[in-house]
Amino acid sequence: LACGQTTPSTCPPIDSSVSADAATESDFDAADDAVDGADEAEADASLVCPPRIGTGIVASMFGIDPAHSGAQPTDKLTLPLCRRWTASVVHHAAGLIVSNGSVFVADADGRLYAFDALTGATQWGGVLVQNGDIGIAYDAGRIFVSAFGSFYRYDALTGVQVFSNIGGGAPWSAPTVLNGHLYMNTQGTVVSLDENGGNTANWVTKVGGSGLAISGNVLFGDAAAVNVSDGSVIW
Repeated sequence: LACGQTTPSTCPPIDSSVSADAATESDFDAADDAVDGADEAEADASLVCPPRIGTGIVASMFGIDPAHSGAQPTDKLTLPLCRRWTASVVHHAAGLIVSNGSVFVADADGRLYAFDALTGATQWGGVLVQNGDIGIAYDAGRIFVSAFGSFYRYDALTGVQVFSNIGGGAPWSAPTVLNGHLYMNTQGTVVSLDENGGNTANWVTKVGGSGLAISGNVLFGDAAAVNVSDGSVIW
């Protein structure tokens, strides 16, 4: 039966004023959309979101901390997770950090954005640093950016560039921030820079690989461990 029932007696009356030929594909699409909308509304109504997150969450660099552990000891997220807001960038997001109530995003086109962590409102955005992938980290009200042999500092509140040391060559890893210093790996060599400087490296040491992690006073590369303070090789 067209009405989907088991017996004719349970079908609704047929409207003889409308012929079967008069039904169009758009009519069926509209009916499907109405059903889908009702299903989504019912699902949304039954979904109870957890309390809104606070602004104290900190993930100021890749992997959250200098060890890039990804650990969130104060994580109080509860299921079900709910989408609070959405935001758009020019290219797909290539890096994201959270600090001081803001979400900072680097896209794959080399642009920086800042959004309010609670509302998603744009604080500033579309700041072109350098074409191509960039890495970012946050500390003391500043965004530190690494690119292809270049290093930049931006004011986290306004997005204004306050320092640049433009070089060239191999790409640098995203900055790792610790005790006023920045550490970046460029094709197996780690560079240590002062947060307030950036023109001259504190030390340069080969560690292998393309990444790094810091635990205590030791910086680990793929093939070596070095002292964070002076870059001296431990093994």
